[in-house]
Amino acid sequence: MNAFRSELIKLRAHRITWWLLPLVVAAMVSVAVLALLASLDAMNRGASRAEQLELVAVAPASGTLVSGLLIGVFAIIMVTSDTSTGVINLSLQVLLRRAVLLAKLSVGAMVTLAVSVAGLVGIALAAVIILPHDLLIDAMTSRSVWVNVVGVLTTHVTWMSLGAMSGWLFRRSAPALGLLLGVMLAPPAIAAGLRGMDLVQVARAVEFLPPGLMQSATVTAADALTTVSPIPASMGLLAWSALFVAASWRGVRPAR
Repeated sequence: MNAFRSELIKLRAHRITWWLLPLVVAAMVSVAVLALLASLDAMNRGASRAEQLELVAVAPASGTLVSGLLIGVFAIIMVTSDTSTGVINLSLQVLLRRAVLLAKLSVGAMVTLAVSVAGLVGIALAAVIILPHDLLIDAMTSRSVWVNVVGVLTTHVTWMSLGAMSGWLFRRSAPALGLLLGVMLAPPAIAAGLRGMDLVQVARAVEFLPPGLMQSATVTAADALTTVSPIPASMGLLAWSALFVAASWRGVRPAR
């Protein structure tokens, strides 16, 4: 409990917390508004209700690349603010390694879920304003919308856990950010190259890495590009998050 309170105090002391986290909500809502406007345009064009609902369903997850990256950066800063300055040494003098790790990850997960829910609430309010009543009611009962909501939460948790792991292992912001971007941006490019060489089976294996599972979990990829259904993809992301947490343990050590 003392470790948890200590992390909350340090979190409030970081200036970056007060502008980075609101950016997560802004990114989620602003990109979602574009998807909602697209669904409204589709309705005006006489598109089928299924097509309209598909566009609405994509809205909650449409900004996860930007919002997830911001959450990953937040997690990196949360960790490296201690490891790069030597503050971690003071924590480890009075607390167990396990307590330090769990406190940081608990605060990171709590903040991640809080801003994710805030962003989803903002998207819901935008939908109330933009969408006609009948389309809004249909969207509220659409399974795809709620599947995407779950996908958003698991995607953000994965970004956070990967960012925290990167911070623990590299202990400085720049290399940790490099690992974060490499893990998230390289696999899609590799998969595209493998498909270009007709190595489809190998490319499908890449889909089980976090970026591919994020696309599947949030239904933001075309069916031709993913073979994993959304709910198993979300479960896969949670498994990757657990792996990232386990790997973080190696980095919980005094600063030199």
